[in-house]
Amino acid sequence: GDRPRERTLRKADLSEALKEATKEVHTQAENVEFLKNFQKGQVSRNGFKLVMSSLYHIYRALEEEIERHKAHPAYAPIYFPEELHRLSALTVIITDVSFHHLFISIFFLWYLLIPASSIGGCLSL
Repeated sequence: GDRPRERTLRKADLSEALKEATKEVHTQAENVEFLKNFQKGQVSRNGFKLVMSSLYHIYRALEEEIERHKAHPAYAPIYFPEELHRLSALTVIITDVSFHHLFISIFFLWYLLIPASSIGGCLSL
């Protein structure tokens, strides 16, 4: 009966929990000079690709673990691969040769693809 609604509510709950848990690290990340410039679109192509390449390796490891544990009773209720997997999008960005497209993608990535938790993960590396 109410399964789709349950799933939507859990996604919202997960999103809120992640937002709250990563608030401090997200604030720290926003104050890193590179990310300040990144938000303004003032980064070099090589710098941008370097950060995206770093995220690629983080997300590859995360996605492998997500898939490995997707049936685990503690993880299965929050298994949302469409929302959590970023690897294919990062691959497109990293391999894209169009400089103009690259900078248009910055804003897409910042607001849609890079959750605060991954920024915090990059800072902790």
